Amino acid sequence: MSYRELEIEVIRWAEARQIIPNATPQSQLNKGLSEFAELFTAESQRDMVKIKDGVGDVMVCLINYCALKDIDLVDCLALAYNEIRDRKGTLKPDGTFVKEAETKVQPTDRARILLSTIVAGCKANGRAPDADSLVEALEGAMHYLKPTTN
Repeated sequence: MSYRELEIEVIRWAEARQIIPNATPQSQLNKGLSEFAELFTAESQRDMVKIKDGVGDVMVCLINYCALKDIDLVDCLALAYNEIRDRKGTLKPDGTFVKEAETKVQPTDRARILLSTIVAGCKANGRAPDADSLVEALEGAMHYLKPTTN
């Protein structure tokens, strides 16, 4: 059975029990929160049967909520995915997500670092950085200034 077919069956089940239309979106959110708490408990107990049941129960509440709000749950998932799909980064072992922008030096930052290094080197040698030395150093380091590909 496809997801769409199963979603329709859940809605039919809820309608047969008058959950739809008699429940409110808020009551389904409250029920979903309760089911999520049960899922959290099942996870802490590492009980796979209860975990699967909890995920299903949360999904039923989300399906009912969306039906009551006349929202397509798959559209919501697609919106969320479209928002995150181009994000770059990694999840560290401690659970912290580090965005790629925070883990890689951006081209403008590389240029700034390079120029600062050149200026510092010139000053250390007792001479002021001139345009020619800056251009020469930049031409030699152009590969550092190329944008990173995503």
